[in-house]
Amino acid sequence: MPFLTEEIYRNLTDEDSVHLSDWPSSSEELINPDLEKRMDLARALVQEGHAVRKSNGWGVKDPQKDITWTSPDDYGLIRDDVDIQTIVLKELNTYKVEVSGKLSYKDKEYDNITDAYLLQQGEARRIIRSIQEERKKLGTTMGEKINVEIPTWPQDFEVYIKKSTLIENLNVGTSLKVTKIA
Repeated sequence: MPFLTEEIYRNLTDEDSVHLSDWPSSSEELINPDLEKRMDLARALVQEGHAVRKSNGWGVKDPQKDITWTSPDDYGLIRDDVDIQTIVLKELNTYKVEVSGKLSYKDKEYDNITDAYLLQQGEARRIIRSIQEERKKLGTTMGEKINVEIPTWPQDFEVYIKKSTLIENLNVGTSLKVTKIA
């Protein structure tokens, strides 16, 4: 891999070697301290959210309806930032994040959901991951279709499961069984 990287660098820059190059210099006018502070706050929110998920036994693939975070005033910086909110939503696999209040950072409430649709979505993601692991063991190519037997799956997500894993036939079986199509 280092040789490939070296060759790519040489072809792109016409310089002798990446190892003989100077470190790039930073440009003070491109540094955005406000953005850095908002990203640090978002990172802290995500980190705490993952800790709460783990302590409650909620898998990362299980989508959550919302998270309500009672926090210091600093978190108001990300309350109205749509880009930062989008990052937090994706990282925590949730549909809504509310940041409110002036209480301490530790006073947070993470709402687990009982919404059947979201629970089925999490189950579908776990099934997809298991099928992809079996595809890898079988040595299938990225475009190769497969047949799958599985005891059960969320019916509302059947098309999603089939499309995500290139399943030709999805059937009920006693356990997960993935086969290549001859």
